[in-house]
Amino acid sequence: MSLNELSMRDEALVALLAEGKTPVQAAAELGVGHATVYRALARPDVRVALATARGAHWSESVTTLKREFRSSVDVLREIRDDTNQPAMVRMRAALALADLALRTCKVTDEDVRLTVLEQIAADHRGQRERS
Repeated sequence: MSLNELSMRDEALVALLAEGKTPVQAAAELGVGHATVYRALARPDVRVALATARGAHWSESVTTLKREFRSSVDVLREIRDDTNQPAMVRMRAALALADLALRTCKVTDEDVRLTVLEQIAADHRGQRERS
């Protein structure tokens, strides 16, 4: 079976998992054993389809969250810079901004490292398959 040709059951499994069902819940809905689901998840074509479906499923939500994140940062910045606010409120806003900045840097760094590791793993698999 090629990468783009999943069975109807595998497509249904991918859809259930992409919307947030656990493998056990998906197995129950499909009327199969959980071992069947885990065997399917071990296949590269199913994993790729699931990653693609999850990306599409969450893309709109992520866009909304990014927009809201920017608004939240703007509000915190306004509070921090508003000299009419009590010092404690301004300090809390500044601390919240610093915390958000650190978390964002950490997530960005982890994303870069994960991408590099995935590429190394893919290269390693490719070398192993060729030999």
